[in-house]
Amino acid sequence: MLRTWEDEHLFDSDSHYRYFADDVPTLTSFQRFLTRTFYNPVVPLCAEWQRVGDFDAKELIDAVKKGLDHDDDIIQQWFDGSDVLKLLRKAKNWGDTLLAVEAIGGGHEDTPEVAAYVKRVLPNAG
Repeated sequence: MLRTWEDEHLFDSDSHYRYFADDVPTLTSFQRFLTRTFYNPVVPLCAEWQRVGDFDAKELIDAVKKGLDHDDDIIQQWFDGSDVLKLLRKAKNWGDTLLAVEAIGGGHEDTPEVAAYVKRVLPNAG
């Protein structure tokens, strides 16, 4: 009912993908009310990732910004929002982008290459 998949993005070095479900049932107002109270059935959906364009770092950063707006300290577990965005913005290529994402997830604590990237981008961190 919340259609959370509509906010999901997937990126690789060449492409940007979005998750699409074609068989989403339409709910009446009464059914929506019931799902918010005690009746919450599981409805299987047929969904797939579809390519929506080329990789664009700006789109990745925009998706992370949107996530930061609703973050309950999952994204910001190791770095505050401004540092998360700085790690991503300073990425010069796909390899740096992967290092930034790994650092944001805590990989800088046990992976020397990721720690070196963080030190280079955020010299005063940690």
